Amino acid sequence: MSWLSQDWGDLADTLCLARTRLRVALKRSRGRGRAEGPVAAPYPKLFIVGSPRSGTTWVKRLLQAHPRVVCGPESHAYRQIFEGVRGRLHRGARVWKRIFHVHRTGGTEGKGGIRHYIARKTLHRLVERALLEPASTQEQLDLQAEELIRGVFDDFHRRHAGGPDDLLLEKTPGHVLCAERILRFYPEAKLAIVLRDGRDVCVSLQMRSLTRLWPPKERREQIELWVRHAEAGLRLLSTPEFEGRILEVRYEQLLQDPHGELRRLCGFAGLRADAEFLRAAVEAAAFANIAQTGPGEHRWRGTAGTWKRYFTDEDRRLFRELAGDVFERAGYSFGANGRS
Repeated sequence: MSWLSQDWGDLADTLCLARTRLRVALKRSRGRGRAEGPVAAPYPKLFIVGSPRSGTTWVKRLLQAHPRVVCGPESHAYRQIFEGVRGRLHRGARVWKRIFHVHRTGGTEGKGGIRHYIARKTLHRLVERALLEPASTQEQLDLQAEELIRGVFDDFHRRHAGGPDDLLLEKTPGHVLCAERILRFYPEAKLAIVLRDGRDVCVSLQMRSLTRLWPPKERREQIELWVRHAEAGLRLLSTPEFEGRILEVRYEQLLQDPHGELRRLCGFAGLRADAEFLRAAVEAAAFANIAQTGPGEHRWRGTAGTWKRYFTDEDRRLFRELAGDVFERAGYSFGANGRS
């Protein structure tokens, strides 16, 4: 009977949109045709991005224990909201039905997504505010989507007792692909880009694909995914406009010196970190203290060089062909015959 549930869900989304549009029409008829409601004062934000399976979850776990950090699951906000709205300028208010649908179903993002960040009634109010300012250009529609995302983050920060000095920590690896937009929209935001040997990323994707549908199973697709995200990160790191607002975090260095890297992360994020916090945070986030690790689990092994066990000679050749340039620009190097 899943088809029936889906039909009822679609009907519910349609009714939500109809009610929202009715409220907008009533406000306009009463001379209240502009968006209302306060915008939260800027508070610090740190977005953790990078290739999926590059160690972004580990970085998040290290930071989220800090008393001044407000943190949730991956929001996928730009995928679920911004990308969902793009290109739908001439469909009018119906574009927002997609947002209601994604909030209700969770989309394809597993345990993450905007439904964990905002209550449905609050989302209705935000969409209502957007509809009070009709978009006649793509630029205006993009701005509406970004304002809606800001409202989602603001509501989450407020409901978790975040104050003006408390850091919103958001980890969605794929946000590296739209990070320029994020940094320009939030002048107070910073970015931590996690880089990891792309070959180890491929193996981690391979292991995660045993129990999840989203990771590519083919080696070529795994390599291309890493290249796309690593290139985006390298481009950001070399953009003068964002100097001082982006921190490179290398997975292998994090393995060697987790205390030192966490201290560096905290300093970048404006978080005071004493020796006791560093010790406790590193211990809590250690792979040895995490249940359910291994093939198919969200956490794989937490090591470097695993690719040597799983890469065939053809995998090595293909990686060098597709990713060699990006790999070396990212600071990695091939050993003799590409075997290290």
